[in-house]
Amino acid sequence: MKERINICFASDNNYAPYMGMALFSVLRNAGAEETFHFYILDMGIAEENKQKIASLNNTHEFDITYIPIDRSRLSGCDPKKLSLATFGRFFIPELIPQDKVLYLDCV
Repeated sequence: MKERINICFASDNNYAPYMGMALFSVLRNAGAEETFHFYILDMGIAEENKQKIASLNNTHEFDITYIPIDRSRLSGCDPKKLSLATFGRFFIPELIPQDKVLYLDCV
């Protein structure tokens, strides 16, 4: 029986390449019995970067869902030291309808 693992990242376009590398590392080290659904809290990832991430399906098959985050929800957060995307993790319980989700950071 294949094990489905739900993984969440939060990223903007600046960190999309780093997120892609983290995603690649997960897929490259996956066992044959593991399947993945990646939830991406999307703070403005460009289509070009989304296509690069989609091409990783050649490494290990996975599903991906991009969840756009409205920046107005983060109006009280201070982005001086951290990217606003970093604060997206606080919305995981509200936005991802799964009992278990592993959050991985790409900063």
